[in-house]
Amino acid sequence: MVQDLIVAALVLFAVGYLGRRAWLSIRGKKTGCGCDTCPAVKTRKDRA
Repeated sequence: MVQDLIVAALVLFAVGYLGRRAWLSIRGKKTGCGCDTCPAVKTRKDRA
């Protein structure tokens, strides 16, 4: 019984992780930390 619960929890975690990764990929999340001042998300125009 305990082993089944552990396996179910691990499977749920894995499915949630993969679902989150897929959602972020589909949504088109930008690279970097997500803040407006992050150099990873600035465009060429912003850097000039």
